[in-house]
Amino acid sequence: MKLHRNIVVLLILILTKATISAQDNNCNINKTFPVKNGTTLKLSNKFGDINIITGKEDSLFVCATITIVQDNSDLIKKNMNLINISIDKLKDTILVSTTFDKKFFSEESRQGRKSFSVDFFIKMPTYMDLKLADEFGNVSIDKLSGTVNLRLSQGNLSAKRLTKGNIKPINKIYVDHGKVSINELNWTTMNLFNCSSVNIEKAEALLMTSSISKIRMGDISSLVSNSKSDSYIIKSINNIILEGTYSEFEIGRLNEQLKSKVTYGSIRLSNLNKEFSGIDIISGQAQISVKTGEDISFKTDIIASDAVVEFPSGKYPGVLKTESNFSTTLLGIAGKDKATKSLIKIRATGGKVIVQ
Repeated sequence: MKLHRNIVVLLILILTKATISAQDNNCNINKTFPVKNGTTLKLSNKFGDINIITGKEDSLFVCATITIVQDNSDLIKKNMNLINISIDKLKDTILVSTTFDKKFFSEESRQGRKSFSVDFFIKMPTYMDLKLADEFGNVSIDKLSGTVNLRLSQGNLSAKRLTKGNIKPINKIYVDHGKVSINELNWTTMNLFNCSSVNIEKAEALLMTSSISKIRMGDISSLVSNSKSDSYIIKSINNIILEGTYSEFEIGRLNEQLKSKVTYGSIRLSNLNKEFSGIDIISGQAQISVKTGEDISFKTDIIASDAVVEFPSGKYPGVLKTESNFSTTLLGIAGKDKATKSLIKIRATGGKVIVQ
């Protein structure tokens, strides 16, 4: 009987996977610091998620949780000691970092390992500055009015409100091979590379460099974009300056001004504000489509070479169309307001231009 019981226990030990993690979501390491306006959290992490919420207290709470799933419990304990989490304060900067001993990734230490992560839970006041770098993990941020400098690789970013204004340094966000979801942004510089989904609902001013990404935006005040092989869908924008190569831009409504240079891509503009300022496009082998809408008046200055041009001359008799030597020119005033200051200027080589 005793022998049978021992065999059963042995089988359970062999078949059951050992897991060590923070029990009941408690922290392996936690610290609290008093903070004030001007305090910065500098956090560097790998292989784990970072969740940041904000509170009203003038204090910063840091909770670090190490989770290792591995068959051998002795190896788990050994691997725990190969992960170092440092939490310290230097003047007005709180330094938090994760480092791995190179032995952690050795064949011996990895034997039977299913997964591992180093996750952080942070509670901080909204006014604090944040400098954060994370690889192979996700980052979520509640709301911050301080300066955000964020670098994320192989992970997803979600944020509610990042409201730092036009005060240097402005916010900086870099994401590669990830997804981005932000409810509200103020003044921000963004770099996006190979992001399969980027959603920004509202933004004040964005300076964006992007490539191989799918970007969807809601209501934007100002955007400056340098784009390669991207897809942009923008619901409404006041001012946009863009340079694109092999990129597609679909804009729902333009309220004020668009200036662009596009090559081997497209711009599709669905609606113009009656008081829009101007459209200035230089295109090469691109598809340009502008729907002006009803009761819109504008000056027309379009010259297209070796390109297909579609323009409703019958609708706008005040625009003179001339064609010669594979070139099409449209000059004049479209609409009833002969004193209009709105302008559509296009210089196209190849491709197609549609104004309707």
